[in-house]
Amino acid sequence: MRRLLLLCLLALPCLAQAPHQVVLTWVAPTTNTDGSAIVGPLTYTIYQYVNATEATTKVVTGVTGLTYIVTGGLITGAGYTFHVTCTNAQGLESGAGNAAVVTIPGVAPNPPTNLVGTAT
Repeated sequence: MRRLLLLCLLALPCLAQAPHQVVLTWVAPTTNTDGSAIVGPLTYTIYQYVNATEATTKVVTGVTGLTYIVTGGLITGAGYTFHVTCTNAQGLESGAGNAAVVTIPGVAPNPPTNLVGTAT
């Protein structure tokens, strides 16, 4: 049992997520959907899809700048699609702007081999 546990622990680094990041930048809108000028501050919400098959995940809300760096949970070789919306001072959220599609670079290692478990 201890040997099997040790083998499992040694294999864990193969499953680790690499320290990648995605830098998202965008341009703030200057008008509302009716053409009138935006009054007051805007905040932004970032959404992501993984490999275009999983449900949308809200990464963060309340971003006040025009740049956001996504650092958590990015997996080597995976593809991500990001969308940004903005919310005005009245709390109304826009639709999503264009998509940013990013693939995290790198090649994953082959899986470990010759795993042996011994019952004692």
